[in-house]
Amino acid sequence: MRRSAPDDLGSELLISLRVSRESSDEHLVLTCIGPTGTTLAGLEVPSPEEELLSALAGRASERLEAVLVHAGGRAQQVRLAYPDGSPIEEVDWTVSTLLASERWRAAEATAADATRASGASSPTRGSYPESPAFKRSSSSSINGGNARKSARELEVRLGKLQDAKKSPLVGSVERRGLEEAIASSPSKGGQSSDWAAHVHGGKVLMATSLDEKHPPDNIIDGDDLTYWISTGLYPQEILLELGHPANVSDVWLSTTNVRRVCIEGCGEESAISFQTLAAAELTASEPSRLQLQQLRCEGQNRPTRFVKAKILSGWDDFCTVHRIVVH
Repeated sequence: MRRSAPDDLGSELLISLRVSRESSDEHLVLTCIGPTGTTLAGLEVPSPEEELLSALAGRASERLEAVLVHAGGRAQQVRLAYPDGSPIEEVDWTVSTLLASERWRAAEATAADATRASGASSPTRGSYPESPAFKRSSSSSINGGNARKSARELEVRLGKLQDAKKSPLVGSVERRGLEEAIASSPSKGGQSSDWAAHVHGGKVLMATSLDEKHPPDNIIDGDDLTYWISTGLYPQEILLELGHPANVSDVWLSTTNVRRVCIEGCGEESAISFQTLAAAELTASEPSRLQLQQLRCEGQNRPTRFVKAKILSGWDDFCTVHRIVVH
C-alpha cells in the first residue's frame, strides 16, 4: 500500500532549481533542492536552448519518484521553483530563457544573501553558485582584491579535488581486503545477498555530489576500483533503493577520507521517513588505502526498502565511496 500524504504536504512538491558546481559553459547541471533545503537530485540539461521547463519538470518527477508521497493512487507532482523558492509560472519557457531572465538573477541574489546570512556551508543546505549569466552581470562590481583571493582559493580547492580523484586508485591488496573482511566477519554465516548491488536490482536514487567521471552508480557496481567522489562540503548523502526489501543486519563501507557516517533506513514505499540503523566514526586511513568498515544495524519493524548513507564529516575536504554493501 502506498504511503498516505500528510495534510501539510499537499499535492505538490516544490523543488528549487540552482546551477550546480558541476556546470560549465558546455555542460549544464541543475540541482534540485527540496523544501527543507536538502539536495534531492542533479539533472543534466544537454540542450538548454531547446528543453522546455514543462519537460524538465517531467524529468524531475521521474527522477524523484521514490521520494514523492502517494495518496489515493495519486502521487505528489513536482513543481519547479526559482532559487529563492518562489514557483516558476513560465512553464513554456526553455531552460536557457529561464537562466537568462531578470527574475532568475534576482532570485539567485536573494538565495545567495540568505545563504550568507545563515552561514550555510553544506551543499545540502543551499550554498550553490550563481549562474554564469549572473556572474558575468555582477563581475564588474566585485572588489579586485576579493576576486583575486576567491580565485586563489578556488584554484587551491580545484587542485585538491583533482588530487582526490587520483589518490583512490589503489592496488589489488586493498581490493582483496574488503572481500576478505566480509568473509571473515563473525556474522557472515547465513548472510543474504548484497541487496544494494546493481546485479541484485539495487539503485542509486540520489547523491549530493555529481562528477560525470565518477558517478554514484559506481558505489553498487561491485568493483572497489571505481568510486563516487564528493565535490562539495559536508554533510554528503547517498540514497539507495534495495533490489528487494530486507531486514538489514549490517552495512559494509569501502571509502577514503570519511570520518563520521550515519546509516538510515526506510521501509515504506516512498523514501520519506527514515530511522537510524547505525553510526560510526572511521579512523583515518593511510594515503591510497581504503577504509573498510562494518556497521551493525539496529533491528527494524518492517523490511527496509531504502538505505541512506549520510557522511557527516571527513578527514579531508573530499571523500570517496567505493562500495556500499547491504546485508
